[in-house]
Amino acid sequence: MSTVKRAHEQADPNKTAPANKRLNPGPDDGSTGANRVCQIDPDGDLFLYTPGHRLSADDDHDATFLVSSKHLTLASAWFKAYLSDRWYRDPVPADEGRAKIAIKDCRPETLLILLRMIHGFSRKVPQKVSFEQLVDISLAAEFYQCTEVVEPYVHTWMRVDQVWNPTDEDPNFVAKCIIVAWIFKIEHVLSVATKAATESSTDPFEAPDLPFPAFIKDAIDNNRTAWLGMVLREIETHVAQLLSANCLPDCDAYYLGRVLQHLARHNVFFRLAPKPLCHFLPLLLHCQD
Repeated sequence: MSTVKRAHEQADPNKTAPANKRLNPGPDDGSTGANRVCQIDPDGDLFLYTPGHRLSADDDHDATFLVSSKHLTLASAWFKAYLSDRWYRDPVPADEGRAKIAIKDCRPETLLILLRMIHGFSRKVPQKVSFEQLVDISLAAEFYQCTEVVEPYVHTWMRVDQVWNPTDEDPNFVAKCIIVAWIFKIEHVLSVATKAATESSTDPFEAPDLPFPAFIKDAIDNNRTAWLGMVLREIETHVAQLLSANCLPDCDAYYLGRVLQHLARHNVFFRLAPKPLCHFLPLLLHCQD
């Protein structure tokens, strides 16, 4: 048989693959075969699995991925340190002659996307993800120290998702915008999001579910304190002007009451600068009468 004919038969789309070949998933197809393994790299030398988490509802085993340790160590400083420091001193359970490592605190769907990036399967990386997926992938990239591999995809996702607005009033959303922008050094988003966080509340900045560096929280709190001080000084000046105005008393009293009511509704309180008692003596005498 000629070489051309053999090549034509191998490329024939109508030719049915043997049954045993159809049982196993192809390279990085995101599915699971009879052995419940997603083959990111069919020639891989390492299994990663997520204890207690499945890749699909039909699976009855932990999500397991066959990967290349070489790709992991080149892309991820975390995997490089883990495999070099513990590979021989702390043996991991073996499966089919390959080492098996548990990956905790990472969703299988997130890990699958991350592994596709690391192994260079860019066409299998989704062109668009939800905001929550973006946050999960960003946190995983930061933890496994492979942000350089993930960063180009993050910029693409942000361009596709035009509704990604860090000025949203939801403090949790703003906090997530800040953490993503900090991880990938997206300065313009970080600037807008931190400004929104500074001006959105009078309480200390809190994001207990996100690994915020202390210096970011301190910067937001310091900016918020300075901003609130400026706002309160403006309010005090405005109220003082109403108290000393020469317009009709009823008009100014109504306006002042509306201002104070609005401030109380937003839990904003302040104290006017103290004045000598003699300025208030005529008013006190009038009240006593």
